[in-house]
Amino acid sequence: MVASVALCVSVRVSIAQSDRCTADEYPRINGASIYGARPNHPFLFRIPSTGARPMTFSAVGLPTALKLDTKTGIITGTANIPSSYIVRLRVTNAAGSATRNLQVVIGDKIALTPPMGWSSWNYLQTDVSDKDVRAQADALVSLALADHGYSYINIDDGWEEQPVGPRHTTNSPRNPDGNLRPNDRFPDLKALTTVTRMD
Repeated sequence: MVASVALCVSVRVSIAQSDRCTADEYPRINGASIYGARPNHPFLFRIPSTGARPMTFSAVGLPTALKLDTKTGIITGTANIPSSYIVRLRVTNAAGSATRNLQVVIGDKIALTPPMGWSSWNYLQTDVSDKDVRAQADALVSLALADHGYSYINIDDGWEEQPVGPRHTTNSPRNPDGNLRPNDRFPDLKALTTVTRMD
């Protein structure tokens, strides 16, 4: 199970009002310069950027099925046609603007961008809970890691109903459709893995 947050990098910065701004106020696009998704699968990408807020975002050259939220910098949608697209990203704030090309690849290759984020196994192993996962997702945002390309929360193990052991209940490990059941520490796994905070 993976909940995403998302990725990018800055090559050219044009500055306005430079005599009134500190270096950390200037906009910058961070992260990887390539991002991939499979055709007919949900696309989720957050343009990781630093600088004074508020910011506005734009993207030229997106596949037609993808949409950008100009206030949050989040690109969503479902692209159907396998292809490679060069998308010109731009972020603007009171200090100036930054631009960067992002290659969006819709196809069969996976992990074009190395996954950057947090894995529950390294810290909690099988003792992970819904509360722990939400806290880590909030930390990626509040510590500005998401602004530098950290975009994944990986729930490794310990979320599912256990057929034996200390987390065992009388429930079957699988539901009637054959899917694994979440245990009592994950009362609504679907809601948990639906991203609600990326800004």
